[in-house]
Amino acid sequence: MCEYTNYINLTEALNLGLFDDVPYKYLKKVLDHTINRAEYYFYVDIKDISSNNHSGFVTEFKFTIENCKITKILKYNCVSDIAFAISKLIEEEEEEEEEEEF
Repeated sequence: MCEYTNYINLTEALNLGLFDDVPYKYLKKVLDHTINRAEYYFYVDIKDISSNNHSGFVTEFKFTIENCKITKILKYNCVSDIAFAISKLIEEEEEEEEEEEF
């Protein structure tokens, strides 16, 4: 089981569906049209719950938006858009760790 910590922006969060089923009252400030979604970052804990079993992948995301703690579990297969987006987040995290080592 792998765990990652990352900052993601609103655009990435929306593409992953992290705000699906979250009440609008917690999202109205961050989804305001005056906020640049590509530049608004927030902290997310990412944990692989299962990887490549017969039904695909399961990943857990934990984060806080406007004092609301949210846990989102995503189930997906390896060729989905979600898999691509998550692998991109993980690669960015690993690149940052390598840069810190030097």
